Amino acid sequence: MGNKESYTKKQEILQLSINLIGKEGLSSVSFRKLANASGYTVGSIQNFFKSQENFYVEIMEYIEFCAIHRAEKLELFQHDISLEDFIIYSEQLLPLDNIRKMELMAWTALVGLSNVYPKIQQKSQDLLLKNYDSMEKAIDLMKVVNIFAASLDTPTFSSIYYSFLEGLSQHSFVMPQKYTYSHMKELNQFFITENFLARNE
Repeated sequence: MGNKESYTKKQEILQLSINLIGKEGLSSVSFRKLANASGYTVGSIQNFFKSQENFYVEIMEYIEFCAIHRAEKLELFQHDISLEDFIIYSEQLLPLDNIRKMELMAWTALVGLSNVYPKIQQKSQDLLLKNYDSMEKAIDLMKVVNIFAASLDTPTFSSIYYSFLEGLSQHSFVMPQKYTYSHMKELNQFFITENFLARNE
């Protein structure tokens, strides 16, 4: 089996795993259940991932890869820096379509295993720190062009805002009828307008 073919099959299994976890929970992604759902053998899946812990970590890494790939395609903050760019950037952290919903639900389920698997705890911390850093850079960009208030304490507001986005995501899983895609977008824009914008006194 060539490296490219092997990589493609591995991606198929990871994507299938994300969708199954999002729809049915972690119990749906044992190697045997994945073999039944994918058509691959249990042995070939074990060869791909070696251990259950490595398998879970690779799902998280694939979710991260997909999120970065989508963000790069948007080419935000490359030309004019605008409020619209920041809103689009922040919306990438919300489950505003079925793909991101499945990824975030799978991610949340896997993070719940942090106390069992040290590698998962480390992966969760690493991504959270990356997201904090990215959020701080985005807020600072908005401050430089006087869209956001210069007086904002960037690290503090970055933590508060990121926590708000995570809470909004979790609420949408529990109460999807109330926290629809459009309502989450409205709440996000309201939060930004009320807390970040520079105002002429």
